Amino acid sequence: MALILLINLLIAGVMAATRRPGSHALGVLAGVAFIYLGVAALTSRDAGGSPPPGIWSTFPALLSILAGIGYIGASLMDERLAALLPTRAKTAT
Repeated sequence: MALILLINLLIAGVMAATRRPGSHALGVLAGVAFIYLGVAALTSRDAGGSPPPGIWSTFPALLSILAGIGYIGASLMDERLAALLPTRAKTAT
């Protein structure tokens, strides 16, 4: 199950980098998913008792939260830069 989720998030990251229509929304959604997984990993460790095998430790959970913030920031920054900077005129060859 975790492998399928990892593959889906990696595909979402690659598709968000293509700058096609909808790529900004996809980047934000992937960022939210990473943040959600990081927070879920942090809260499940604090639930008490011994953690089940394969659960994330604190460092990967924080790394996931930072990756999510990075995805959201990159998506929103790219959208702002695209609005501010004029597009280059295509030259005919």
